[in-house]
Amino acid sequence: TPGTRIRRHQKLVSADADSAPVTFLAAAHDVQVFARVEGIVTTLDVEEGSHVRAGARLAQIEDESQRLTLQEREAELATAASAFERAQKLYDTHMLSDQQFTDARAAHQIALARRDRARLDLEHCAVRTPIHGIVSMRMVQAGQMVKEGDLLFRVSDPDTLRAELLLPEERLGQVRVGQPVTLVPRVGGAPARARVTRVNPVVDAASGTFRVVIDLDNRGARLPAGISVRCRFAPLQQSAQRGR
Repeated sequence: TPGTRIRRHQKLVSADADSAPVTFLAAAHDVQVFARVEGIVTTLDVEEGSHVRAGARLAQIEDESQRLTLQEREAELATAASAFERAQKLYDTHMLSDQQFTDARAAHQIALARRDRARLDLEHCAVRTPIHGIVSMRMVQAGQMVKEGDLLFRVSDPDTLRAELLLPEERLGQVRVGQPVTLVPRVGGAPARARVTRVNPVVDAASGTFRVVIDLDNRGARLPAGISVRCRFAPLQQSAQRGR
């Protein structure tokens, strides 16, 4: 109903005298790190709050079984490679049939794939982060038994923060990609300059709102993720002049 829609719109802005819409900041890049093999965690390399680089090891899961399997597969590959090499020489001198040569080549390819799979299983025992950032959550401890698929860590990149807003349809056309936005922390602190990176032009019929995404280069501002901010949009005419 119209009255319900008005109340929904009122919830999108702060309740005090400042009518700038309020939302919270979240890391634009935030990943969950899961166990990829089953085993006991033998080493824990980080704690919550630790800064990590992309590819850094967060923990180590026991890997003795995977190491032994890899040794077996490497031995099998060496045997298959030697047999294929002999088959190649015999085939070149027409002393081996096409089928025998094909079988030797297939055996070598299979052994190679099995070796690569064993190597990958061993690598998965080292739990690594795919992004750089801060360990925001640790769900495992040394000595714990984990299963494949268990959530172990969460890593957030604080360098780029993102704010998402639902604005009333009356503002459609007043917000555009590239428009400067001043983010003002509600709990106090210096304002930070950001920009609109996405505007969804489709209005949700149920709420009468459209989604706006704002990204903040946080390397200079260093605002903490999770805080609430007021979003003050620069007028479009002013935005156009700055872009010239």
